[in-house]
Amino acid sequence: MANNLGALEEVSFEHLRILREIKKCRFPRDSDKLLTFLVHIQVNWLSVAHNDLDELREFLPKLMKYVRVARKSGSKSRRRTR
Repeated sequence: MANNLGALEEVSFEHLRILREIKKCRFPRDSDKLLTFLVHIQVNWLSVAHNDLDELREFLPKLMKYVRVARKSGSKSRRRTR
């Protein structure tokens, strides 16, 4: 899971960098540059993030269930010790 989250973080930082560059562009003058940035975002998202999201989609509900159960059992044991 850490690898998936790390990959998504990397993709996000790259997209933020590209978005800062896109904000500097002017249309129609920089239309070629804009298209290049947008294609890069699309390819990066589809190739890297897609697989990581699929794996996280399966894993995160299990993790959330575990955390909820642990939280409930932890709150019960704390009540008993008071």
